[in-house]
Amino acid sequence: MKRQMKKKTAACICAAACGVCILAALIGGRPDGKPSLSEGTNRLQKLSGQTVAEVEKKISERDAREQKDQEAWENRTPNEKMANAVLLGDSRAEAFAEYEILDQSRVLAKIGIGLNGADSYLDQAIGLNPQYVFLSYGMNDMSSTGGDAEMFKEQYRAAVRKLKAGLPESSIYINTIMPVQEKAVEKEPILAHLEEFNTAIREVCAEEQVTCIETGDLAKEELYEPDGQHFIMDFYPLWFERMAEAAGL
Repeated sequence: MKRQMKKKTAACICAAACGVCILAALIGGRPDGKPSLSEGTNRLQKLSGQTVAEVEKKISERDAREQKDQEAWENRTPNEKMANAVLLGDSRAEAFAEYEILDQSRVLAKIGIGLNGADSYLDQAIGLNPQYVFLSYGMNDMSSTGGDAEMFKEQYRAAVRKLKAGLPESSIYINTIMPVQEKAVEKEPILAHLEEFNTAIREVCAEEQVTCIETGDLAKEELYEPDGQHFIMDFYPLWFERMAEAAGL
């Protein structure tokens, strides 16, 4: 009988201790999320004069604040998400600023530029010391290299290595080249090399251990400008979210 009484007593003490820990965790604890015994005791003393309904109300209010904070985080604007990032590229990238989706300060891009003219932009990116760097080149490189995917690959490799040397703690992401419509290829046959250039991008990413962002599936027919190369404004939130998702922004 004494042995049974001891077991019941121990069980009651254990249950009470668990209750203290759980309630202490609910009403607050250490910054690492683990309840402090002294903090839990103090809060229990303060709550000793409160009803269950009052305690439940406090818990409900806390949960509502946390949900609101989470929603605010998820609904940040592109500029807020890109607060510590930059995008380098050609006219397709430049449109982020043109459509006012991103501030010009986040977009280091220029119409008609290729990797052979990107050095000053790479230097600017290094000077800004961002945590994330997104690259989007290739459309104009097909012309500047005469369709030579190997030359393009070496130019991209050199750009990535320059960024790595100048920004050793930053993460680098390379976008594949969005496809063009057939009418654009008919007008500029050099664009037929696009997939060869995308293969070069994927190889650079694998060899240099940077992230490749696949973008081809975003280019729906209804999102093209009349020239069959560029995109209307509706395309850009989709592209931005693809980049943000890849970087966890």
